[in-house]
Amino acid sequence: MTASEDATDVTIAYPGKADRGIRTQFMRTLAGYEGSIPPYPVQNALTRDTRQAAAKQNNDEYMSLWAGQGVRLATDRSAAMIIRDTVNQAQAVAEKQAVL
Repeated sequence: MTASEDATDVTIAYPGKADRGIRTQFMRTLAGYEGSIPPYPVQNALTRDTRQAAAKQNNDEYMSLWAGQGVRLATDRSAAMIIRDTVNQAQAVAEKQAVL
């Protein structure tokens, strides 16, 4: 799924507490719900089967897709690559500071 910052919302639909995620059909449906949504961890437990079934079916519209405001900056890289790049960037900054 490709998303940008305007594709995210803060919701309590999946967990029962405020979290930011990519807007899904499940979030849109529960946004119109006039009843009360149970608090965390109850709502989280109630939506677990839905989220797991959606993941098995690769159905983004019913999974919790947590994302911050910088979602467009996300890339398809392994954790090892992200750590390597972060260490390299930190070393470059440290070397630049040492020269100053």
